[in-house]
Amino acid sequence: RYDNDGDGHITLDQYNDGSLSVGPGLRFQDFAFSVESMWRDGDPAIWWGIHFRAIGEGDYYFCLIQSDGHFQVGKNSSGIVNIIDEAYSDAIQRQKAKNTFKISAVGNVMQCTINDYELASFRDSDYTVGDIQLSIEGTPNIRTNVSFDNFTVRRPD
Repeated sequence: RYDNDGDGHITLDQYNDGSLSVGPGLRFQDFAFSVESMWRDGDPAIWWGIHFRAIGEGDYYFCLIQSDGHFQVGKNSSGIVNIIDEAYSDAIQRQKAKNTFKISAVGNVMQCTINDYELASFRDSDYTVGDIQLSIEGTPNIRTNVSFDNFTVRRPD
């Protein structure tokens, strides 16, 4: 949904299973993607961010952050999660501050950046094409609101 601020909001209401991913249902191969996001309210321990080269519901790469500065970059293969990198980063703005995700995928090389700081770069050739999805991974039955704005996808440089 969109509010007066012009941002698209993804909200997990109080009756949820703990996660929600939405995307345009398109298939992207090589791309450079960016989106601004902000945790608005609700559970501060949720993860939010991007699933990319997503095929169905269980196969995708991901770049997720928390409002405390924690991040995870990894791969989900049919429900089996492989964390490629996980740490805290001073580049992640805390609480209700805007963060800009940039994801590039060219061939088998993926790069995940937040606020112009590289969180992780990795090589993997399992998923070569797929959707780009905005994601919230929260706590079941706890309302959470994250906004996303200025979603762009383009050919990589």
